[in-house]
Parts: sequence; structure tokens; C-alpha cells
Amino acid sequence: MKVRLFLVFWLVLFLSNFSQAAYPKVEVIPESWILENYVGDNDNVKVWNSGSSCSGKLQFPSNSTQGDIDRFWSTVLAAKLAGRKIFVYYIPGECNIKSFGMVQ
Repeated sequence: MKVRLFLVFWLVLFLSNFSQAAYPKVEVIPESWILENYVGDNDNVKVWNSGSSCSGKLQFPSNSTQGDIDRFWSTVLAAKLAGRKIFVYYIPGECNIKSFGMVQ
């Protein structure tokens, strides 16, 4: 029984890490990033100079909530002020942000 639990634990751990591994990742201190808000375009926020393979551009998908965008602005601003790294997983080709967070 312990062996089964051990195997299930490692399978869950492996699959949770694998789900993000399919997406490219940017991990930097965002000191040179430019955040641009396009008014009237569903509050569409774009990131420039991110170092992504999309010529440095990243954006939110159309189904993003205002809360997603607000948390991103806050995370980037906090990282800039504290000199800390953030990570962003994104969908290549579309350049849409999949997930983000601050590195510990």
C-alpha cells in the first residue's frame, strides 16, 4: 500500500510540473519591462522588452479577468521596486500569458 501511495504521489508531482514545462518561460528582474495599457480595448495590457521569443512582447488572452491584469501589474511593480525576479509562462506564437508569479 505504501508503494502505491508513493507512486501516486510522484505521478501527481511529475504531471503538475510537466503541465508548465510545455510552455516557454521568462524569468527575470523586470527592470526594463514596459507595461502598456490600451484604453478601450478591454483593458488589454501588453508587456514589451520581456525577453520572450515573441520579439519581447507578451499579452493577456481575451478571456483574462480584470483581477488577472491587476495582479500582474502589482507583481511586476513589486518585483521592479524590490529588485526581485518574476516568472511568466506564455503560449508561443500567440504570445499570451499562461501564468506568472514572483520567484522566492
